[in-house]
Amino acid sequence: MFGQSTKNIQVHMKDVVCTSQENSLLECWVNSDKQSCLQKDVTIQCDIPANGDVRLVDGTDAHEGRIEVYQDNTWMRISNVDDKVIGVVCRQLGFSDASVNKDKVMNVAHIPTVPINIECSGREHTLIECNYTLDDAFHGHFGNNDIYVMCSVPSYTPDEGHIRLAAGNQSNAGRLEIYHNGKWGTVCDDNFNSRSVQVVCRQLGYLPGGFLNLAAFGEGGGHIWLDNVNCTGLETSLSACNHNNWGSHDCTHHEDVSVFCKLPDVHDIRLVGGNSSLEGRVEIFHNDEWGTICDDNFDEKDAQVVCRQLGYRGGAVYGQAYFGEGSDDIWLDGVNCQGNEQRLTECNHDSWGVSNCGHNEDVGVTCV
Repeated sequence: MFGQSTKNIQVHMKDVVCTSQENSLLECWVNSDKQSCLQKDVTIQCDIPANGDVRLVDGTDAHEGRIEVYQDNTWMRISNVDDKVIGVVCRQLGFSDASVNKDKVMNVAHIPTVPINIECSGREHTLIECNYTLDDAFHGHFGNNDIYVMCSVPSYTPDEGHIRLAAGNQSNAGRLEIYHNGKWGTVCDDNFNSRSVQVVCRQLGYLPGGFLNLAAFGEGGGHIWLDNVNCTGLETSLSACNHNNWGSHDCTHHEDVSVFCKLPDVHDIRLVGGNSSLEGRVEIFHNDEWGTICDDNFDEKDAQVVCRQLGYRGGAVYGQAYFGEGSDDIWLDGVNCQGNEQRLTECNHDSWGVSNCGHNEDVGVTCV
C-alpha cells in the first residue's frame, strides 16, 4: 500500500501472531525464520483519537488499567472517578461490568489531569454524554495515584455494521450509532431522510418512525462514521445504503442524527432474511413476541394479504424456510385467505401457537 522499502533494512519479524491483549509487539509470537520475507513489508494504518475517546492504560491487558480521556490532542487523567463513571467507561470501550482493584494503585504524577467534575447516571453509552462542571478547586493535579479499573469482557462482540439507539429512555429511540472497525460512532444528519429511517428501524426489528436532527438525544463522542447516507428504503442494513467513505464527513457531533422507531402493534407483520424489504420470512407479532407462519396450504391469496398489509401489491410464496428458519414460536398454521382481506389475522387459521410444523416449514413471500 505504501510501497516497498528501498533501503537495505533487516527483516526483524515474520508471521507475527498476537492475541490483541499485548502491550508491545515484542510480546507477540513470531517465526524465527525471516529469510522468505523479501518484498513483503507490512503496512499499518492507525485511527487518530477523537475528543471524548477513552482508554485503559498500564494494565495487564486491554480491559483493565488506569482511565484516560482524549481531549485537545492529549491523553489526560480524569479528576474524579466513581462507580458510575467507571461503568460508562467500560461500556464505551465495548466491555461490560466494571470493578475497582482497591489493593492496586498506579503512580501517575507525570500525567496531566482534566480539570472537571463528571457526573454520570450510569445509563450513558459514552463519557461525553455525562454532565460536566468545571472544578474550581483544581490546582493542576489530584495526587500521585490513580485507581486500577477492571472491566468484564463481554460474551459477544457486535458485528460490523451493527447499529443501536443510544441515550434514550427506551431501546426504540435515541442517537443513532453504528459499529465499525471495532468502535461505535455516530451518523451525521446531512441528507438523512425517512427512507433511511425505514432501514434503521427494520434492522433493529422495529417499524418505521421518524428522525430528529441536531443531536436531539445529545452529542456523541468519538468517531462520526457516516455522512450523506442515502437509502432507497429497501436495504436490510444501514451500511448497505450509499454513503461517504467511513469516517469521511464535514460534520461535528452537533449534527448527530437521532431516530425513533415504532414499536409493533399486536398482529403486525414483517419480512425477515431477504435481500430487501420486499421479501423474506413472514413473521407476525403476537403475545409481545415475533413468531413465524407454517407454509402448510399457504398460497398466493395469502401472500396477497401479507403484501397488502405491508403496503405492497401481491406477491409470490416461498415455502420450506426459503429465507432461513426462524427461532421463536410458530404462531400460525392452516392460514386460508380469500385474497381480499386487509390484514392476515382476518383470514381463517388454526388457533394461535397450534401447528404440526417445524421451522424448516417457515413460509416466506416476495412482494411487488
